[in-house]
Amino acid sequence: MTVRAIGARRRGSELFQSSLVRASVLGGKIYPKFMKLEGHDVEVAQAIIDTYSSMVGMRKGMLDEALRELEVGRDYKLIRGLSALLDRRCRFSSTATLDPVKTRAMVFAMASGRYLERDTVMAEAAQRLGVTVQELEESLWSDLEENVVLIDFQQIDAASLVKQYNLSLAQTLLLRSASMTFSVSDHWKEIFRAIKWLGLMYFAESRGQTMSVEVMGPLSLTKLTDRYGSSMAKLFEQIARCKSWNVSADVVSPNKQRMYKLELSSERHGSLLYSEAWSENPFDSEVERRFYEDFVSVNTGWEIVREPLPVKVGSHVFIPDFGLSKYGHTVYLEVVGFWTPSYLKAKQEKLREARDLDMIIAADEELGPVVLGGDNVIKFRKRVPVDEVVRYLKARERGLLQATVKEASLRVRPWGDVVKLDELAERNGLPAEVLMEVITKDGIAGYRVLGEEIVREEFIKQLEGELGDLDGRPYLEVEAFLDKKGIKSCDAFLRALGYKVVWRSLDPGDARVMRMT
Repeated sequence: MTVRAIGARRRGSELFQSSLVRASVLGGKIYPKFMKLEGHDVEVAQAIIDTYSSMVGMRKGMLDEALRELEVGRDYKLIRGLSALLDRRCRFSSTATLDPVKTRAMVFAMASGRYLERDTVMAEAAQRLGVTVQELEESLWSDLEENVVLIDFQQIDAASLVKQYNLSLAQTLLLRSASMTFSVSDHWKEIFRAIKWLGLMYFAESRGQTMSVEVMGPLSLTKLTDRYGSSMAKLFEQIARCKSWNVSADVVSPNKQRMYKLELSSERHGSLLYSEAWSENPFDSEVERRFYEDFVSVNTGWEIVREPLPVKVGSHVFIPDFGLSKYGHTVYLEVVGFWTPSYLKAKQEKLREARDLDMIIAADEELGPVVLGGDNVIKFRKRVPVDEVVRYLKARERGLLQATVKEASLRVRPWGDVVKLDELAERNGLPAEVLMEVITKDGIAGYRVLGEEIVREEFIKQLEGELGDLDGRPYLEVEAFLDKKGIKSCDAFLRALGYKVVWRSLDPGDARVMRMT
């Protein structure tokens, strides 16, 4: 007997058809008809669980008939909603010994043009296939939905089913939302990561000790609304996992004639909703991972930090995906998933208000209209173009370098007679190129650059007096003398005094110091 899987179990909460939503409206508000964790509701949940458990090994048609009997005297939307959730915990299969499609084709071909009784045709077909008539009968229509067999059912307790139903009900309502505003007391990083990974359009503001986030709803888009709505529903599932939360959403009626306010909170509804424990890192983005790897491979000199802390500017809060830093300045990069022109425009306006915030917005062309504007907006498909990001950074880099040089020239202070340039840069907290710009532009009073070192002018004169006339002296002798004085750049020192090194052979012992002519 061959077993072919028709359905596979799924875990966690899922949406169900909008026609199964149970809710009431009053005074401009919509109230989901959540199941209670006691009394009749728990009994109904247990009854439908028992029905599925008892039907393992039976045809789906028999299961459906048993479910229809449960609807008698009860709200059919409730039974069908619970059934939709339990169906995802089932595995159905065809246990036929023959392929039903090929078997039907053969039987119909044998019967075509022949005026024979059905039993006669079935007997001939069974003989040709080498099976019994009963096996043939069972295989002929075994792929129809009512004939597949429930071979496995993943058990669940009644309370968990009630909570999953309530979560799915709230999520299904959010599929028709124009916007959703929420606040949570904890796990902000995980929530923001979920927002970014799901590609949702959002605005975040800080209000005192709390943070409020507005997420644009699926009805704000002109395309991909189902996909966006599913992402928004997934976000609500993450919100419901927090200890304390509040959600307010504008839900559009099915006929699109009215807007209703949906208000949910942990205090009133948290115990009714299914939630799982937080995982270590539940969200990750392939787009972000690729950009990180691509950017690091370019070696621009800019340090990249993934998922920096949210940036607060005034009342606005920005959630960048990356921080790109150089010369003490950070350019933030936010990868935008779903978007609309008005959303990007509003985001750019908020960025202009935040004058101290330098941010690039990378917008996915596949998830929004192609009309873009602004030098800080980069469009992409599947992969954020590193070359465009680098071009933006290079445009910033020269101005940043000049500003850094101007500030650094006021605080660069060497010490001692001989100082290595890399040590001077490190002690003053400067990149090497900034230090060289400072030296090239303004120099360092009282010091001269000799190779990879700076040497005090007075010390150079002192050594010149101690060395005397160097013309014709062995190079190794002079090098050893300077090395004891802490000077490693012998050739640069000699050039500063007007000498050069003449090599008579490959043997350094034959090299002589000669006066330049």
